[in-house]
Amino acid sequence: MVDPLPIDRVPIRSTPPISPRDRHHAGASLPNSPTTLVGRAGEVREVVALLRRADVRLLTLTGPGGVGKTRLALAIAKRLASEFRDGVVFVDLAPVHDPNLVMVAIAQTLGLREMPGHSPRETLVAALVDRHVLLVLDNVEHVIAAAPAIAALVAVGPKLTVLATSRSPLNVRAERAYPVGPLPVPDPGPASIATVTGNPAVGLFVERAQAAVPSFTLTDINAVTLAEICRRLDGLPLAIELAAARLTVLPLPGLLTRISNRLALLTAGAQDHPERLRTIRTTIAWSHDLLAAEEQTLFRRLAVFAGGFTLASAEVVMPVASDPGIDILEGIASLVEKSLLVRRQDHDGEPRFGMLETIREYALERLAESGEETTVHRAHALAYRDIAERAEAGFFAGADLPWLDIQEMEHDNFRAALAWSLDHAEVETAQRFGALGPFWFIRGHLTEGRAWFERILALDTRSVTAARAAALFGAGQIARGQGDVAAATALHEEALAIRRSTGDEAGIATSLFMLGDLAIEAADDDRATALHTEALARCRGVGGLDFCVAAALWQLGTIAARRDAQDEAMAAYTEALGVSRGTGGRWVASFVLESLGRAALARGDPARAIELFRESVLSCWEIGDRWALAYALVGLAEAVVVERGFERAARLFGAAEALREAGNMPLMRFTRSGYEQALHAIRTNLDEARRTAAWDAGRHLPLARVVQDVADLAPIAMSPALASPYPGGLTEREGEVLRLLATGLSNAAIAERLFLSRRTIDAHLTHIYAKLDVKSRAAATRVALDHGLA
Repeated sequence: MVDPLPIDRVPIRSTPPISPRDRHHAGASLPNSPTTLVGRAGEVREVVALLRRADVRLLTLTGPGGVGKTRLALAIAKRLASEFRDGVVFVDLAPVHDPNLVMVAIAQTLGLREMPGHSPRETLVAALVDRHVLLVLDNVEHVIAAAPAIAALVAVGPKLTVLATSRSPLNVRAERAYPVGPLPVPDPGPASIATVTGNPAVGLFVERAQAAVPSFTLTDINAVTLAEICRRLDGLPLAIELAAARLTVLPLPGLLTRISNRLALLTAGAQDHPERLRTIRTTIAWSHDLLAAEEQTLFRRLAVFAGGFTLASAEVVMPVASDPGIDILEGIASLVEKSLLVRRQDHDGEPRFGMLETIREYALERLAESGEETTVHRAHALAYRDIAERAEAGFFAGADLPWLDIQEMEHDNFRAALAWSLDHAEVETAQRFGALGPFWFIRGHLTEGRAWFERILALDTRSVTAARAAALFGAGQIARGQGDVAAATALHEEALAIRRSTGDEAGIATSLFMLGDLAIEAADDDRATALHTEALARCRGVGGLDFCVAAALWQLGTIAARRDAQDEAMAAYTEALGVSRGTGGRWVASFVLESLGRAALARGDPARAIELFRESVLSCWEIGDRWALAYALVGLAEAVVVERGFERAARLFGAAEALREAGNMPLMRFTRSGYEQALHAIRTNLDEARRTAAWDAGRHLPLARVVQDVADLAPIAMSPALASPYPGGLTEREGEVLRLLATGLSNAAIAERLFLSRRTIDAHLTHIYAKLDVKSRAAATRVALDHGLA
C-alpha cells in the first residue's frame, strides 16, 4: 500500500468557497448515459450500500477494459446524487496523461480558480474540506501515480467521498476495491427463450441488437446461437455491444461463424464512445501499453495457456525463450491486479489463473510478433505431454480420481498442446499424448478422442517406438469404448508387438489386459482367460500397476461367472474389490460392484442387486466415468424391473440411453440379454403413454438429478453373499461416509464432498449407527479408528 502524501491544510479563508455558480457547474458535470444499464442491478445496490458507510470514503471499481466500469459508476452516482448536499462531480481523467495534472483537472471540473501563491492541490483542499461531495474519478489507471494525492484529499475532507474507476486498484490504505466482472452468460447446453430470458449478457445483446435492427427478436430458434455468442465473448459488455452492432450487416449465424476472430470483428463502435473504447483491440491495447516491458513479455507468453493455468505450470513454461525479467509470481499478481488476468476456481487449494478470450487473442497476436511463438508453444506442449504421462502412470497405479480431475481441469491445455504438436509435425510429442486415452475413455470424450488419434497415427505408420505404442494403446481404448472390437483388437495387438520388441514390461501387462477385455466382448473366454492370467502375473511382477491387478481379477471373475462357477467368480470379485479399495482405484471398484449386482440378479436377489448397482452408480459419478455410469444405470433398471418398479426403470433406461448417445457409446454385448428382457417386462406392464412419458423424463432429466435420485433410494439390508470389508457389514458408500465422519467433517461437509444430499447422509448415518451398535459420532469415530479407516 502507498501512504497518502502529506498535505498542509490551507486556511479556508484564503480560498473562496465553492460559489452557487460553481456548485451548479459541478452538478452539471455528471454526464447522461445514452443507453440503459443492463444486468448490473446487484452491483449498483452493493456499491451504493458501501458508499453509505462512514468507513468507506474511497472506493475503486476495478476490472478489464470494456467491462462497463464507467457506466456502472454513473448509475451509482445518480442513485446517490440526492444524498450529497454539495452534489456529485464527474471527472474524466482519460485525456490527462501526467499524474501531476490530476489535481488540476479536478479543480477545473469543479470550476475553481487558481489562487495566487497556492498550488492546485492546496486550492482543492481548501475548497473541499467542509463540502459534502461525491467525486467520481473515471479512468485512473494511466495516472495511478496520483493515487497518494487522491487519498490525501479524502484524508483532509471529512465529508468528501471518492468513487474511482480503474483497471487496477489504487493501492492506498484508504481504498476499498470493488472488482467488476463480465456479465453472467448462459450455461452450456440446450438454450431456449425460457432458459436465457433474464440472463444479463443475453439481455444486453438483445437490447443493443434491437437498437441496431429494430425487427430483431429473441426466439427459441436463435436462442442457441445467441447464447453461444455471449459465451464466446466472455460476457464482456463492450464486446457484446460491438457484436450486436454488426447485425446490420451480418445475420446471427454469420456473426457466430466470424467470432473466432474477435479483434477484427468487434470494431466500429459508437462515435460518441471514447477512442479507446471504439474497438476491442484499442481497449486492450490501452491496458497493454501501460505495462512495464517485462510485464508485457510475461503477458504475451501466458497467452499460450488455454483454459487457465497454475503458478507451477507458468514457472515451467515462461522462462523458456529467455528470462522474462520478472518473478513469475509477482508478474502474475500484477497482471491480475491490472485486470489482464483473472483468478479462477482453486483446485485443492492451488489457485488457477486465466485470460478472457478476447484479451488472450490480443496477447497471442503480441506473441506472434515477438519471435518467441514457436519456442513458447513447444515448451507448453512438452509440459502438458509430461502431465498427461504422469496422469496415466498415476491412473494405472490406482490414483484415478485425483488425476482424472486434474486432466479434466487441464483439458483445454491438452487440446491446445496436441493441436500445436500435430500442426507442426512434432511426431513423438503428439504420439506420447496417447497417454490421454484412459482419461478420454473414462470421462466419455470418445468421439473427440478418436478424431485426435486418427490424426496422431496418420503422422507415422511404421516406427517401432514406445511413443507410437502409446498412441496405438490410447486409440485402442477409445475404439473399445465405442464398441469397435475389431479395430480395438488390431490397435492393441500392434501396440503389444511393439512393447514386446522394446521390452516394456509395464506396457506389455496393460496391453495384455486390454486384449483380454476385448476377448471377453468377443465371447472368446479361453483366449480371455489366458490373456488375463498372463496380465495378472506380469502386473504383480512389475509393481505399481494395482489398477491392472484389480481389473484382471475382476475380468477373471466375469469369465468364471459366465461358466456358472459362482464360487470362483465371487472369490475373484472379492479380491478385486479389496485391491481396488486399497490402492487399485475407485474406477475398478465401480465395475466390480456392477458385476456383483449382476451376480445378485442371477441368483434371484434383486434387493441386494439394487444396493450394489446403486453403489456402482455413485462410484461412477464420483470419478466422472460416464461410460461405466451408463451401464450401471442399465443394471439398476433391470433390478428395479424385477422388483416391479416399471416406471422408475423406464426413467433409468431413458437416462442411460441419453448418456450413451451423448458419448457415442453402443450397448455392450454382455448387457443385451438382460436389457431386452427388462424392456419386454416394461412394455408388458406399462401402457405406451406411461412408458413413453417415463422414458422421456429420464432422457431429459439433468444427469446430476438422475444420480441424486439413485442416491436417495432407501438403502437395502446387506445380503451375506459378499462379506463387506467394512465393520458391521457396512456398504461401500456407508464405509466412505464413516471414513469422512472420522476426519471430523460435518454432515453437510460430507454431503458436499460426496455430491449427495444432506438427507441422504443423515440416512446413511442412521444405518451406520445401527449396524455398528453405536449412538454417537464419537463412538462411530472410535470404530473407524480401530479398523484403520482414518
